[in-house]
Amino acid sequence: ILTGAFVNAGVIAEDLAGGDEAVVIGCGWEGRRASEDEAAAGAILHRLRSRGAELDGRARRVVEEYLSRPLRALHNNSAARRLKRLGYEEDLAFCLAEDTVPVVPRLVGDAFVG
Repeated sequence: ILTGAFVNAGVIAEDLAGGDEAVVIGCGWEGRRASEDEAAAGAILHRLRSRGAELDGRARRVVEEYLSRPLRALHNNSAARRLKRLGYEEDLAFCLAEDTVPVVPRLVGDAFVG
């Protein structure tokens, strides 16, 4: 199990590209879909596809949605407004920056290491 986001989408895709099969899941929030998580999944899948991975229909739709929606839209969605209200505007900018962290966190035992 790996954990990925916008910040490490490229290195996650690079790591997954060498394997046989992968499942990319956008986590969501409180049992509901979260547009920022689906967009991050789209970023990872887009990079996987550019490395020659074959995507199923749902994965292709997630990529197309990622490519069609400007990233700046995520700066104003409900999660972004909540983070800004709590004083985490700088964290939001960091989290939405793409390919800035060259780390692939892996679940080892009960902790992520990377």
